[in-house]
Amino acid sequence: DHLPLYRQEAIFGRAGVAIPRSTLASWVGQCGVQLQPLVDALKREMLEDRVLHADETPVAMLKPGNGKTHRAYLWSYCTTSYSALRAVVFDFADSRG
Repeated sequence: DHLPLYRQEAIFGRAGVAIPRSTLASWVGQCGVQLQPLVDALKREMLEDRVLHADETPVAMLKPGNGKTHRAYLWSYCTTSYSALRAVVFDFADSRG
């Protein structure tokens, strides 16, 4: 279940545990860095399949400093139901390039 960090911060606060949002964000970032080799290996394995489903979802991304947004993309790659490997990988890109 997705729960934004500001809500998690409030939930912890009501429970009497003060965990700043910046700390929660740092933990999420550290997990992402630690898990990246696993994601890369999974993506390489998925690319060996003959058929792969892909989806491109445009998202608004805030440009730092000027308060404006630009179009970025969330890509999802998924194996088929006929594949021995059942996997989904999400990839974020700030452009189609």
